Amino acid sequence: MTLSTMIEDFKKPLHAIEQVQIENSARYVLEALKKNCSVFICGNGGSGANANLFAASMSKIVMDSCNIRVISLNSNMAIITHVAESMNYINIFSKQIANLAHDSDLLIAISGSGNSPNILEAVATAKALGMYTIGLTGMGGGKLSSMVDFPIAVNSDSMEIIETIHTVILHAISVWVAEKVAE
Repeated sequence: MTLSTMIEDFKKPLHAIEQVQIENSARYVLEALKKNCSVFICGNGGSGANANLFAASMSKIVMDSCNIRVISLNSNMAIITHVAESMNYINIFSKQIANLAHDSDLLIAISGSGNSPNILEAVATAKALGMYTIGLTGMGGGKLSSMVDFPIAVNSDSMEIIETIHTVILHAISVWVAEKVAE
């Protein structure tokens, strides 16, 4: 595969996402933060790295402007390994949500396939608490798209493309929120 082919492979699914989808997700994040609510985010593998990156990007807003709580459920390996060992890996995110979240909080769930059992369990727990949910997915959306309040599906079957576009979406959300907070 050439570099130009790879760039072209990224363009089509990126352009298929409507800007309003990203803006609406960003509005939900901003609204939650204005209400002093927490924003939780989780994913597996590269999606987990995206969750940590988003939380880090949002923490810059905390230092620069206001008190914002964005928590990556991927960041505490002691909790993740404890839950995986003593309960089940499927509960690594849902247990944290059950212990930390409130009904007015927001969950951003990331699954390239849309079918990761621990992500679906996290969303089910969040919904049971009355939380608002955003899902970033690909590969047709999977089960995640129908479970969340607001899905954004990347139209690709390539995990590399999906995860990269998820990075772009999350960065766009954090930049948009930072600009609105600064106004």
